[in-house]
Amino acid sequence: MRRRMVLGLLLAGVVAGSVLRGEEGEAKETKPDREAVQRAHDTVKLLDTVHKGYVVNITATYVKAQVRTPAAHVAKKVFEFSAKNGGPLVRLIDTTGSPQNKANVAKSDFEKRAVEKLSKGEKYVSEVGHKDGKAVLRAATPVPVVMSHCISCHAGFKEGDLIGALTYEVPIK
Repeated sequence: MRRRMVLGLLLAGVVAGSVLRGEEGEAKETKPDREAVQRAHDTVKLLDTVHKGYVVNITATYVKAQVRTPAAHVAKKVFEFSAKNGGPLVRLIDTTGSPQNKANVAKSDFEKRAVEKLSKGEKYVSEVGHKDGKAVLRAATPVPVVMSHCISCHAGFKEGDLIGALTYEVPIK
């Protein structure tokens, strides 16, 4: 059952990656049209729901079963798999100032601004930018403690506390 769930999630990542795969070639840095930006926002919201959904379900399944692999590790493998197969870039970053893993520290200027805004209560932070001459939407959403199982890895926090963020970089087409 668990393998089917994980395989299904990986398949969903591949499908999302193939749908969102960018085209090869050079592009001029032009301002994308409003409808294209809205499509990118809609994509982020869909991805955010899917990613948070499987993290919660993996946590509920594996933590309850006393498996020691945190859901975040599985989620990062799915993010990496998706990106390697042409999907958008997704990162799980720390918002507490005491990351479980130093690789989860906000790196880009956007991620640092997003952590600051999410820590002040914003629920969605975004900007339109360019990468390799192509327009991209960068977005971030909060990752709070959503169940008591989260506290097994994030001691000292309670349900509702902000502990991280998901950041997205989605091509605008």
